[in-house]
Amino acid sequence: LDQSFSSTDQRSYSDIRNTTDFWTYAVGPMLDSICPGTYYNGDTIPVGQTGRILLENKLLGLPRLRQVVVSDGSCTVPSAFSSLIT
Repeated sequence: LDQSFSSTDQRSYSDIRNTTDFWTYAVGPMLDSICPGTYYNGDTIPVGQTGRILLENKLLGLPRLRQVVVSDGSCTVPSAFSSLIT
């Protein structure tokens, strides 16, 4: 989450304020993290191993993002996260 949008744009996930910011993050650092092109040591991932999410799960079909909207008071926030969620 703390990865910057790009080498020229130092904003990160916590700096997202609008849909343009979200999509800049989604097609940059988020996609690069979920579907990397190289291993942690810099070696290129072989063609037969591509199409995996986080190098573990084989992608079947198209990925989908969805937003789940909840109403106030409908869930309990653990105390460890309460300062982060307003």
